[in-house]
Amino acid sequence: MGMIWNSEATLNMLQRINSEFSNDMSGSTPNGSVPPIAKWRAMRSNFDKTNHKELKDIAKSNQLFGGGTMGSPNDVKWQAWLGYLGNSSGSSSNHEKLRKAIYDGLDGSKFDAIYFSLVPLKKNGNIKVTAYPDEDDRIMGVLIETPTVDQVRASLKKKAGAKNKAKAKKKL
Repeated sequence: MGMIWNSEATLNMLQRINSEFSNDMSGSTPNGSVPPIAKWRAMRSNFDKTNHKELKDIAKSNQLFGGGTMGSPNDVKWQAWLGYLGNSSGSSSNHEKLRKAIYDGLDGSKFDAIYFSLVPLKKNGNIKVTAYPDEDDRIMGVLIETPTVDQVRASLKKKAGAKNKAKAKKKL
């Protein structure tokens, strides 16, 4: 569940995140708040850049675990992916772009919900986070370009090959 675009675990996590930040008034909410986004609005300051909170720490403290279970293989991948986005120390990292999009989207005077979408990463590209605020429809859209399963496999294979090549060279 490292937010690989087309994995089942990622699609399940995306559904969970979109439920958490929705304005669903049906009463069936993942976090007990109606609408679910109300819980996150109450802690909007956690996403303020001046607090320097890490997204993976916010996720953990609010029980947003990959696969639904802390420490599960999917959660380890989810936490790694959140860490891969960067941290709160840089202003232009994907971490900060995502944090800012969530912070802005939690402004109840402008938005009713935040909707996250994933698209496959362009070949040889890097993960990218882009906010698309739509104040007319009162939705903060967040588009995340992230790798496909095949791209991750190819990357791991390439890294393993480079590692083996370096080991062989060292032996000489």
